[in-house]
Amino acid sequence: MSRATGAVGFRYLDEPALIRCGALDMAACMSTLEEVFALLASGDYVMAGELGESHGLEMGFPDSSPFANMPLNGPDRRFAAMPAYLGGRFDMLGLKWYASNVDNRGKGLPRSIHMIALHDKDTGAPVCIMSGNLISAYRTAGVLGVGARALAREDARVLAVVGPGAINIAAVEAYLVARPGIERITVVGRSQAGIDHFAQALVERIDHLPEIVTAASTAEALADADIVSIAISSDEPPAIATADLKPGALVCLPADIALDDDAWRQTTVVDSIRLYDQWMLEVPPPRESIRGLFGVQLAERHAADASSATPVALADVLTGAHAGRRDDDEIIFFGTGGLPVEDVGWATELFDRATAAGIGVELPVWESPALR
Repeated sequence: MSRATGAVGFRYLDEPALIRCGALDMAACMSTLEEVFALLASGDYVMAGELGESHGLEMGFPDSSPFANMPLNGPDRRFAAMPAYLGGRFDMLGLKWYASNVDNRGKGLPRSIHMIALHDKDTGAPVCIMSGNLISAYRTAGVLGVGARALAREDARVLAVVGPGAINIAAVEAYLVARPGIERITVVGRSQAGIDHFAQALVERIDHLPEIVTAASTAEALADADIVSIAISSDEPPAIATADLKPGALVCLPADIALDDDAWRQTTVVDSIRLYDQWMLEVPPPRESIRGLFGVQLAERHAADASSATPVALADVLTGAHAGRRDDDEIIFFGTGGLPVEDVGWATELFDRATAAGIGVELPVWESPALR
């Protein structure tokens, strides 16, 4: 719609509109994320926090309250605002609003519900507001796929999935884009119902799906896996033994994990070193809310012993500043924590597609502001 000078409006994109724009196109998402990581390497971005590298501002609720309507703390109950500016061709200011509550499942809702707002970098005016769940899920999985394309053995044939939940359902698609030679998916979960849901979800999403087999234990799943993806929501992070890994395995860690001492002597790669430096500033010890993250554990180890091995940033691997995998027997651990610039990048790509195709609903904020 045409607007007079001073008029402000934005495009609204619901989930079906985003799907029409290609929100389920994992290959395109991964390509976009590779552009995002190139901008990370060059420094053409800003996030919140003292270092400009923050995951976001998180709000929680008390364990108890005298106020009857006050929400109370609960498992994975988080509310966060995640702002970022991303340069390059994106040139966009954005914000992801992240809300999470495990009890949502009892109401027929996803555990987390996201919204994303894109804003003009100069005026701050909104240009698009959109549903964020697909964007968040695909960028989370897409980063794992980008990491697998850069770090996994080229002849990877077996993928082990430890934790058949939402993260790994989306991640499998990314791993298959990264390494289309995968022939078998070995899955281990806490219940057969969860494994069956995982398998059915993949059948509905992916054509030419590799064979899916169930392992009796994590050790059995790891034994011949070229890529391992571990994502379990639990008060107690899952533990794996490095000795159970196949030589040359890539271990992807998008969620909390407990590792043995030998793991920290392997090659370690993270989505952003400075993200975890920022978290070390923001969250005082014992950092219970984030301490299970692989990158946080690495940062704490390096803070305690500066001579310990420094992790490699994925952006440096993608730009060639670091070699990445050096031989076929090298075991690599790759941890992710989530960067708001990833959301802004994929959201902007979909917004641009929507604008070009005339998809979505244009809504006014004002034709002329009541206050100037």
